[in-house]
Amino acid sequence: MTENACRWYIGVDAGGTRTTALVGTSGDRIIGRGVAGPANPQVVGFDAAAEQIIGAIREALAGALAGNEGSISPDSVLRLLHRGKDGPGVQKITLGVAGCGRPTDRKRLTRLLAEQLGLHDTTVHVTTDVALLLPAAGLTSGVALVAGTGSSAFGVAPDGRTASAGGWGYLLGDDGSGFDVARQGLRAVLRAEDGLGPPTNLTAALKQALEVNHPRDLIRVIYQSPSPRVTVASLAPVVVAVARDGDATARQILASAGEVLGKLAGAVARRLGLGPDAAVIGTGGLFQAGDLIVDPLRRSLARAGLFDFRLSVTEPALGALRLATGEARLEVP
Repeated sequence: MTENACRWYIGVDAGGTRTTALVGTSGDRIIGRGVAGPANPQVVGFDAAAEQIIGAIREALAGALAGNEGSISPDSVLRLLHRGKDGPGVQKITLGVAGCGRPTDRKRLTRLLAEQLGLHDTTVHVTTDVALLLPAAGLTSGVALVAGTGSSAFGVAPDGRTASAGGWGYLLGDDGSGFDVARQGLRAVLRAEDGLGPPTNLTAALKQALEVNHPRDLIRVIYQSPSPRVTVASLAPVVVAVARDGDATARQILASAGEVLGKLAGAVARRLGLGPDAAVIGTGGLFQAGDLIVDPLRRSLARAGLFDFRLSVTEPALGALRLATGEARLEVP
């Protein structure tokens, strides 16, 4: 193993759709990357989440080894993880994991990962996925706002206090998320079919996306899907496309999502006593809707006294890597 591999760190962003692992040294130098599937333990289960996370880590380590040594073997990856005290190898693994808002869940996943990787618990640190956004943006305080498959907000005060809102999952919450936008789009179709709502172009678009001939067929496609949550969430881009074409119902769905996301961030800022100069960092696939969601979000934030909204330009996994190297610090109770 080369000298460059003496002190490596791993940062992982494990979300409801994808898991990304980065291997790096200090100074944001990324030398390996791995990608795997969804790893929210509340949705896929803890064992499946650990499997996806470990797969991403191994792929990232293999890439790092290939760049540093020119050869890859399973034993090389294992040797990198199983280091002696202060010896060559991985010094710290920090993970931001969707669905790990509770300390008991973080502790459970930490132990599971450490056991399967053959590491001591202290080498593995699990926090929530939304907690990665501020470190990724190079900030020590502010509010992080996620609008992906799920939705949540997490804030840090200048004195280190933290607070969160949302993140209740698709059955209990996730208002303003991609899943919620798609679900509202489907409901609009059903209301139009029942004569309880106005006609909408969402009907034709969602029927085509799900390859059905009648709105009643949506019952079969959704409820018999191997993962109804994934099936529904995958339709969010359809709602966005219809909104861009000017459909009033679809545009209202996105406006409502922006409104509720602003309220999430505002609730966190209020609890932490953050002022109007506090940054709100947004990330997640739903922001690809652009002004259709960002404009109502900004108006909602302004009503909460928040005026500095920015879309994240760095991947959350970089925030995890910075936490692992110690270049950023964050304590989540």
